[in-house]
Amino acid sequence: MSSDVWVDVSHIIGWQGNLTGIERVEYHLIKHYFYKTNARFFYFDLQKNYFIEADRRFVEKKIIRRTSEEEYSVKRSDKTLAQILRRKIARHSKARLNGTVIILAGLWDETAYISALEQLSTNNLLVHVVYDMIPIIRPQYVVDFLPPVFANYVYKVLPHCAKILTISKSTADDTKTVLQKNNLSTPPIRPFRLGDEISRSSKPIKPSSVERDFILSVGTIEVRKNHQLLLSAQSVINKEIKQTTPIIIAGKRGWLTEDFQKLADKDGSGIIILDTVTDSEMRWLYENCLFTIFPSLYEGWGLPVAESLNYGKVTLSSNSSSLPEAGGKFADYFSPNSVQQASQLILKYLNPTVRKKREEFIKKNHKPIKWEYAAEEFARLVASN
Repeated sequence: MSSDVWVDVSHIIGWQGNLTGIERVEYHLIKHYFYKTNARFFYFDLQKNYFIEADRRFVEKKIIRRTSEEEYSVKRSDKTLAQILRRKIARHSKARLNGTVIILAGLWDETAYISALEQLSTNNLLVHVVYDMIPIIRPQYVVDFLPPVFANYVYKVLPHCAKILTISKSTADDTKTVLQKNNLSTPPIRPFRLGDEISRSSKPIKPSSVERDFILSVGTIEVRKNHQLLLSAQSVINKEIKQTTPIIIAGKRGWLTEDFQKLADKDGSGIIILDTVTDSEMRWLYENCLFTIFPSLYEGWGLPVAESLNYGKVTLSSNSSSLPEAGGKFADYFSPNSVQQASQLILKYLNPTVRKKREEFIKKNHKPIKWEYAAEEFARLVASN
């Protein structure tokens, strides 16, 4: 079999808006394969129903050099960004894939794409990245259409892979459990460590709406992220000290949280939502917050926890799923079901003396993982037997 390495960019080229979560991981891994290897890139054409090779000039222009500032300045008329990108890559040639094929994030709801991957597996080594199994093991946390769509993809694609790489040990265990529970072939599953830094921003830029000291919580506003707990904690804190430090939630407005968003948007809630934050603004928020809090009910990893520690910030985190992996001994943990535990930790670290002592411990002992190193480790796992 050929030693060629092919990297699938089908998902990221159609993504609209800032790169967060899965898309941020894709970006850094693609960047590594672009600059450090001779890998080739491809995407699935949804009109022609086959894989097309994406040339290096396109990958560099549309993925490597893509910034969040540019994403929010795109003026869309009657065409979506995804349609524009597909039109621009229509001239690329059909891919003749032969070797190791890396799927960074599949097109879960595309039947033709799934069939194409199954066919690829007969003559190629498929390596698939898995971020979480939440739609299958915690379906109550996602929109109704997703669990059956995601499960269909997982059951049809993952058993055909030569190897599965997961973003945490927790997700590795979940993936193994899901496949074995359904009596499906279980390829070797290996976790790899994600990088911590937000490296796409060259300089911090202060969001215009931020006026005073604040606590930061990063993540899309969806039910799984458990932002309701922050609202409840702010109410408890306000009764104790009569002066609530606002919690800024930096993340897009998502699903199943309409009631929370209405309450958070009211004056006096103690919550401020910033839903169009660029990487440069995110860097400023991390650098200037008092500390961070991440109350999620379930995660595949927990990038905001790792990113916060990378900035040397006191980090309050839920103790669920993979989050203790992301925070280690450097984060302070609370139950995602306990408003009391969360509010006590917030009150504790509103004390400047206590906060400074914990920050000094983090800055002295925590060793951040650079994306460059994380991507190199990923590539070694891909190439290993």
